Amino acid sequence: MKNLILAATLLLSATACEKDIFIPKPDVVDDVSYAEHPKHQEYLAQLEAYRKNTNSPGAIWLVYRQGEPLWAGAVGKSNLEHQTAMRTNTPFRVGSITKTFVATAVLKLVEQGG
Repeated sequence: MKNLILAATLLLSATACEKDIFIPKPDVVDDVSYAEHPKHQEYLAQLEAYRKNTNSPGAIWLVYRQGEPLWAGAVGKSNLEHQTAMRTNTPFRVGSITKTFVATAVLKLVEQGG
């Protein structure tokens, strides 16, 4: 178990020191509209309220509930300088946030004896 923790720590430490790598922009699929979804207006209102409450320039939300069709929506701006609208297919750079997620998942597995 200690070896697993040590390996995860070393892996996270090694990747934290890498320089940013240029990744070319992928081909983006057309923005899909979910306006026909039965809860479209409700979800869109909740997403806009979240954006305003967090002072975010833009937000994207995907809702998948059993027995209900998939819904995705976007509000706000993805680029304030150019006033570009946020879309459901706007690509995001996740950066270093994945390191924290992986470390948390590893520690939860250790906690559960996995």
